[in-house]
Amino acid sequence: MKKVLCTILFACCFLIIAGCSQDGAGEISDRRPMIMVEDGIYRDTGKQIAIEIDDSAILGSITSSIDAREIPTQNGESNFGSEGAPYAFYDDGLVVMLQNEWFFFEKEKGYTKDKLQEDPRQSTGAGNETAIAAKEEYDAAVSAYEALLQGDADAEDPKCDLSESGSVNINDLSLGPNTLHALFDMNGDGIPELHLRPTTGGGYEIFTYRDGQVVLWHVDVDYCSPLNNGALLYERPGGAPPHTNYMYITLDSNGNEISRVGFAEYDVVDENDLKVGVRYIYEDNDVSKETWDALTDKFLSIKSDLIEWMAY
Repeated sequence: MKKVLCTILFACCFLIIAGCSQDGAGEISDRRPMIMVEDGIYRDTGKQIAIEIDDSAILGSITSSIDAREIPTQNGESNFGSEGAPYAFYDDGLVVMLQNEWFFFEKEKGYTKDKLQEDPRQSTGAGNETAIAAKEEYDAAVSAYEALLQGDADAEDPKCDLSESGSVNINDLSLGPNTLHALFDMNGDGIPELHLRPTTGGGYEIFTYRDGQVVLWHVDVDYCSPLNNGALLYERPGGAPPHTNYMYITLDSNGNEISRVGFAEYDVVDENDLKVGVRYIYEDNDVSKETWDALTDKFLSIKSDLIEWMAY
């Protein structure tokens, strides 16, 4: 197990160093779509809001865009294009008009314009010194994860998701012979989270490393998969009639759910159970295939190829 974790650690550090090189040769994950407004960063939740915004409430529109791997540093700047799209404050966050619909963006409390100018991790050209310094934190996190996996240490369970005592041991989890594990940073703090997920059945647990302690960060079902941008995609096929249910789930920096967007595809069958069409559903509403494709592409097009699953 130690050899496996060290192998993953090396791969993670290689990605950071490559991504931080000045020539930009390394590829890193696309960040969650975000925009800077009044010196604050707002992140896309994927949640469509059915509201009417008065013209007088419009703050402005997206005036410029940067690479999807970077964080905006100028007001009116986004990392997802859509220049000219209007935006307005709404419910402690922001709504942006995309595809003729308002989408909710949450405010990222950890980032301000001043901090971004000081934070070398905010772009892909941060320099190798940051990557080298971060390796020590990686080493500490991986060692702590190894102790958890070996049963030599417990993890904190602050929300008592798995244990009323507030701590959980690896032996308390329902891990079968087909359980997979991976190291992947979900919240962008530079420390990888430990992911444990069975191939079929059971729960999906994500642990983080905080203040020298492994902490249970998020609990979900095995139909969920992490995406490169730190969100989760729930994908569950079913029958009678054949269908696939999806949910796109966003999480905050502490692993709490921010929002989820549900959509599905259902085969339409005749009395002989022969497929005669497809029913498309988005947020409990029947929509056309064209509308469904337009609304769901932003979720289904996000890759998960940066997560390397290995046998536990």
